[in-house]
Amino acid sequence: MRVYLDVLFFINGTMDFLILTLLSVVFGFYGSPKRRVLASLIGALLACLFFVIAPFSNGIQQIASSLIISGILVGIAYGFTGIRGYVKRLFCLYFMTATVGGMIVWIVEKTEISYYIWLFLKTPSIRNLYWKSFLMIGGGTFLLLLVLGGTGKMVREEQQFLYPVTIQLGEKVVHTVGLLDTGNRLKEPKSQKGVLVGEFLVLYGVLREDIKDWMEGYFQGKGMEGKPEDVLMIPFSSVGKKAGEMPAVVCDSILVAKDGNVEKKEVIVAITNQQLSPSKEYFLLLHTELFK
Repeated sequence: MRVYLDVLFFINGTMDFLILTLLSVVFGFYGSPKRRVLASLIGALLACLFFVIAPFSNGIQQIASSLIISGILVGIAYGFTGIRGYVKRLFCLYFMTATVGGMIVWIVEKTEISYYIWLFLKTPSIRNLYWKSFLMIGGGTFLLLLVLGGTGKMVREEQQFLYPVTIQLGEKVVHTVGLLDTGNRLKEPKSQKGVLVGEFLVLYGVLREDIKDWMEGYFQGKGMEGKPEDVLMIPFSSVGKKAGEMPAVVCDSILVAKDGNVEKKEVIVAITNQQLSPSKEYFLLLHTELFK
């Protein structure tokens, strides 16, 4: 059996992009088109590489290569925000692959469309095969996105308020995921500015060394002694009763990828040593004031 590597690359890259796009549409996983394209190209390149190394492999080799390529696809397309989130995306990738594959098998076996597709693609010219394959796969992709788009809105209701966030403090920058918390009423007492809440471990990389050291002691119960002057204390309440204070810093800028980019200067971020999301889907609670 003769296999053309360029055709293998083209088909794998196209199908990878289709599956990753369906994941974003149906499950609401955020991944920019550029990242999905890059992931698809690298996935197709790896598929060709594995085929050259071990053509027509089966069994353990096939499973291992599939896991490696899938893991890289998910990592590039959606980033790494924790083990549970990563495994969830990987599982959904296999689920979507099986679903699309099952649909294709059913169409081929239960209808005569495969015969007409074969007639359409039948050509002695590999060059002609490219545009015909592209037309068929592109049309199928459009129809699948159209059909599954409505379903995706229901599935991703839980994730519709998750946004990629870039935080800058001085010369340091951290990228994370934030949840738009419509119930967040935290405000700095003097300025009455809305306050975001972030996890200490996520923001650790942008904090000054003296602030890191003091906060580590504060979270261990060592009190307010030695508090840096530029660290604010934000009171918070639980069920209408004062529950305590959270240390906070003023970040130079916050950039939220929401309908383009929303950027705010001098944003106050309170810092907690508690985990905000049990499933590690987000690490920052955004304030509605950011989008006004």
